[in-house]
Amino acid sequence: MIPVFPEQVLTFFFAFWFLLLAFLWFREERRQMHKNSEWLTGKNRLFLCDKCHLTFLAQDGQSVSRCPRCNDVCFLHRQKRF
Repeated sequence: MIPVFPEQVLTFFFAFWFLLLAFLWFREERRQMHKNSEWLTGKNRLFLCDKCHLTFLAQDGQSVSRCPRCNDVCFLHRQKRF
């Protein structure tokens, strides 16, 4: 049997939680970066639901749409270009 000391258990525990939090932070930063960029595909626009984080296409000319997954109202956020 392999001997395991309490210091090793605490080290592995804290390392696991640190790596998990770093991964979640990185994923959230990437999601925010993609959310802030304007997504255009032809005449359709991609909407990102703030509630369930689903990305879906909406018809052109719309600025408000309903999410097909959670049925929440989603607004098209336009970036100001100077």
